[in-house]
Amino acid sequence: MIIDEWSCVNVASERLVKKLTLPTIIHLRPSRLQWLSEKGELLVDRQVEVMFTLRGYEDRVVCDVVPMDATHWLLGKPWQFDKKVIHDGVTNHFTFIHMGQRVMLKPLSPSEEDKLRISFLLALLAANVLESNKANMPKFLHGLNHNI
Repeated sequence: MIIDEWSCVNVASERLVKKLTLPTIIHLRPSRLQWLSEKGELLVDRQVEVMFTLRGYEDRVVCDVVPMDATHWLLGKPWQFDKKVIHDGVTNHFTFIHMGQRVMLKPLSPSEEDKLRISFLLALLAANVLESNKANMPKFLHGLNHNI
């Protein structure tokens, strides 16, 4: 996820939407975006509601669905405006009030990034092992890999 104070839209990548099988809705006011693609303008005709949790902060954001490779998800000015986000450019912390609680989002430290990568790889490995051994598993364990 990227929080971009210069972006005028919240966007989710098509890859994220497909991977998580998120339902999309038709954009009520289709528009064109140019800055996301070197190939020219992109027609934005779908939106998705993304639910997320970050260190205890839970929220939902409506995003335009676009093909992009730089990130899976970008929160722009609409989210920042709605939340009255204050950005500290020195520490790169984003602070706002959500449901009466002060929330501070900050970048992961290198060790936190490593732990996250390891957890993700272990979850992928476990899902692949479970899927490949499905025939030898008791029936009640089938589908367990979707809960990992």
